[in-house]
Amino acid sequence: MKKNLILLLLLSSINSFSQYQKGTLFLRDNSKITGLIKISNGFRLKFRENEKSKRTFFNYRKVKKVVFDDKTEYVYKIESQLVVLLKKEISGKLELFSRQRASAPTKNKMDDFLLGKGPFTEYFIADENSDFADKLPLNFKSKNYRKILSKHTLDCTDFQNKIKDKKSIKSNFDFNISQMINYYNDNCN
Repeated sequence: MKKNLILLLLLSSINSFSQYQKGTLFLRDNSKITGLIKISNGFRLKFRENEKSKRTFFNYRKVKKVVFDDKTEYVYKIESQLVVLLKKEISGKLELFSRQRASAPTKNKMDDFLLGKGPFTEYFIADENSDFADKLPLNFKSKNYRKILSKHTLDCTDFQNKIKDKKSIKSNFDFNISQMINYYNDNCN
């Protein structure tokens, strides 16, 4: 029963990327191609010019980003020496990206598998036009969270004062990363 439930959770998290969607691949040679695109496991991209054409595989070596017709944008970034495909949430001088993850099962002391809390979203920030992104810790109250934000916003003392400690982040932004990034982009040069 537990194995079936774990398998169901893993497959349902993959299902969100299972359909081809109309969109455009922006290639590293500054060209672009439009057609049907599917994001597959390992962040590979499957591309077809149309429903009847043969599929072609792409990855970060040839593609910079993917923009679907619904304006959803995915960008390849380097995070901790790994190349990841991230959904762009906010554009600007400081950019916010996200990635949906399925919660991995964990073992308890009696070697029974327990299910995690379900799917969750990881957030990443990057400077505009940078190939590198930093993953924000899930614990938004941690010092490391503020340290990563500070690293990308050193040029704005007003913003630095608003994130100097947990109380400041709570009172200024209610721990909302989107509000923080939008504030920085709107108020800092």
